[in-house]
Amino acid sequence: MGLRNLFKSRKSRGLSPEADKTVTKIVAEAFPGGEKQIEEETGRLYRLLGGRLEKGDVRLVLAKSKMLIFISDDKSKNRIVPSIINYSKNKLSKQDAGVVYHALVGYSDKPAIIITASSPETGLEEQVNWVTKKFGMKDKDWKAEQMIQDRAEDGRVFQILDISLTDGSQKSIVFDVTSYAGSL
Repeated sequence: MGLRNLFKSRKSRGLSPEADKTVTKIVAEAFPGGEKQIEEETGRLYRLLGGRLEKGDVRLVLAKSKMLIFISDDKSKNRIVPSIINYSKNKLSKQDAGVVYHALVGYSDKPAIIITASSPETGLEEQVNWVTKKFGMKDKDWKAEQMIQDRAEDGRVFQILDISLTDGSQKSIVFDVTSYAGSL
């Protein structure tokens, strides 16, 4: 399936030739690596989701979600996650959609809090201590919503912790946990 046929043909989408050109241009910009990039990202998402969707469904969720993120002014998790759930035909939970979101918006090139620990237990303790120093007491000032782990192409291992604050705002904190999770 080529980039041009990522969704459906222009005729079956009901698009004018001008709109079809725009969609084709957006697809090419969202996936500059072409079919190879789409296949690699589909495989990565499939692994991150633990097979909760068929590969073809993962590919469609990837394409629609990445294009939404690419064209949206509001790229916030609160804006994008409901659409990811919808694209999956409600097969993905909010947590799974959060995994997709973080995989697509990227994080390995963003500043990360480096955790140097000898075990997952002490690493988690360091993470909680860091968040507590920054945002206050756990379960009083902030609440952990979700944590996902992923390995970047360069081998580093990241944990992304989503928290909600008492004022209703949400934060995503990226931890580099390669020191203890690099061999996991």
